[in-house]
Amino acid sequence: MKFILLILFTLALSIVDSVDFLKMVYREDYIGDTSFVIAWLNGMGMSMTPLYMFVAPAVIALVYIDTLWVDRNTTFMNYVISRSSDWKYIHVKYAATLFSGGLIAALPCILLYILFSIAYPLNYTRENIYLIMQNVDFFPELLLYSPLLYLLLLSFTKFSFGMAYTLIGLSVSALSNNRYIALSVPYMIYLLGTYFGYPYFVPASTFTPNAAGHPIDTVYIFKDFGIIAFICTCIYYFVMPRKCKQ
Repeated sequence: MKFILLILFTLALSIVDSVDFLKMVYREDYIGDTSFVIAWLNGMGMSMTPLYMFVAPAVIALVYIDTLWVDRNTTFMNYVISRSSDWKYIHVKYAATLFSGGLIAALPCILLYILFSIAYPLNYTRENIYLIMQNVDFFPELLLYSPLLYLLLLSFTKFSFGMAYTLIGLSVSALSNNRYIALSVPYMIYLLGTYFGYPYFVPASTFTPNAAGHPIDTVYIFKDFGIIAFICTCIYYFVMPRKCKQ
């Protein structure tokens, strides 16, 4: 239930970010043609006040990354290990955490696309094409060629982001029995990197590459994810076998 509520909350943030564009569309003096792609992009970080960009990563942290704290402090870990094995518990916990983090990041992107594609036409007019080429920083040509393929690419990058940042929390949770540290560290890395890491490490750009504000490609994005995943996986698999023996 918590998982579904958090997805709906993140989707609501995306819709709120689209409100400025939707208000403009319904004004009597609006002379452009409504496009569901542009409405969707506004919900995915391209709006003037992107709540989604700054709040959604915190929501990801609430999904699953304090799971080790819960398992340890409810004796659930000992219960599971006594009926299987240390390594089976470690592997399953790792996979479940990554998958849940990826879903919470990617599903709102997909749901918003579906919602707006039902409500509005595509309308790739000259003005809308110009708007996309001027404001989309991540493969705008693909977006013009096939919005559906672009949705798949953007959803995959968001899924990867969710996996990487829940993995940060999982590795911190393996090191510390303080659930608040595990919940806060991924978001603090996100904020500090976003404000101080340009151009080498900008988490907001990897979360919303379509609205990065600077040139960005898949190498830039997955380099960050790969470094995070490697370091955090090493920490997790080094610490957890010892934690399971305690």
